[in-house]
Amino acid sequence: MPQILVDIGDYTFNPGASNIGTIVFTNVTIDNIEQIKPIVNGTTGLVIFNPATTGFFGTLAGNILTLEANTSGQNAADKLYICYNKPGVSDNYGVETALGHNPGQVIVQMQNFNQNLGTALEDIGDNGVLYELPYTAQTGNFTPGLIITGGTSSATALIVQDIDDGATGTLTVRNIVGTFVAETITDTSTGSASIAAEPTKVLSLGLPLVGTQMELICENTNDTSAGTGVRLVLVEFMEKATGMYTTEVVATDGHTATLFVSSDFFRFRSAVCIGFGSNSHPVMGATNLGTVLIRETATKKIRGLITIDTLGINDDFGFNTSLSSSYTVPIDSIGLPEFVYTDTPKGEDVIFRSLGSLTGGVSWTTIGNVNSYQNAGVEDFSPFPAFIPPLADFKIIGRSSNNGVQANSQLIIILAKI
Repeated sequence: MPQILVDIGDYTFNPGASNIGTIVFTNVTIDNIEQIKPIVNGTTGLVIFNPATTGFFGTLAGNILTLEANTSGQNAADKLYICYNKPGVSDNYGVETALGHNPGQVIVQMQNFNQNLGTALEDIGDNGVLYELPYTAQTGNFTPGLIITGGTSSATALIVQDIDDGATGTLTVRNIVGTFVAETITDTSTGSASIAAEPTKVLSLGLPLVGTQMELICENTNDTSAGTGVRLVLVEFMEKATGMYTTEVVATDGHTATLFVSSDFFRFRSAVCIGFGSNSHPVMGATNLGTVLIRETATKKIRGLITIDTLGINDDFGFNTSLSSSYTVPIDSIGLPEFVYTDTPKGEDVIFRSLGSLTGGVSWTTIGNVNSYQNAGVEDFSPFPAFIPPLADFKIIGRSSNNGVQANSQLIIILAKI
């Protein structure tokens, strides 16, 4: 992954009658200019091209960049984004302005559609591994971590969570084998109820408009502070009031929910298992033993999770980490989409669409599409026409030629402090 260093600053570009203006780079040695983008174009008619494009109006000598405007008599303050390459360092970029050089950060977003990407463009929730199964006429309570079986179909699934409203409720399940029908389902303990149809995919809830209280709960009773599985989870999220990302370390407690200290949880970013019991896998080491859910306390709707590897045969060990498929630019930064990367399995034709929103996720605009056929694919957004303002949202949706495909996508965004 390239290390991208970013800074944005103001300088006065004074082409004047000669159409020429200069920028002196400070505190850094550069090899060549990779990319220049105007952010605020106050100089009428100023044209700056990517150096790979014929007609780039700029020359670099030492640490002095000379730029040329295509009109005369203009004096104005322009803000420019300048991406450069350091000598002898591959894929190590930076930005320099008259205010000097400061490092920024790279944001890598990953949506793991896993085994659940359908044939129509859809907004998959929870890494595409979970399904919801409403039930009625419950005669015994279900237990997360146990297997349910259809009395008629003999189809099976593993219970991730049970939202129990008495005689009715909704199971969240994974690892479905077979096809459920209208029938009675039972688990391997006391659970029993009627269902009307097969489970449906868990789709994205959409982005919340307010901060809320969240909690962490586990599918497996051994994922607890004294258990053999994961004991501590580091969660990164944005708070609504500050518009900034923060982290909390949350202790697991099996089937008992643990509340976050913050009651202003706004955007889920990532979760990582950081503390474990005695359980260990010969290859993966210590892992979570079941799905770890991050959900709204009031509604029990899932906002994030650390999943289990459902692709291996009898593999009961987890991935230990999760990264959201959406991202919100923090309030102290502006964002620049750079490219989207996809990885598609053999025989599959997948389209991923990158979307942006300036309305808090109420409405979305397409940034770009990438089509990947049984291969890795990249869509380069460079040169992107403008920076995305603070608190703007990004997300990725997708579709496949074959329902149930496993596919991954990463959206790379540069952040610059303002």
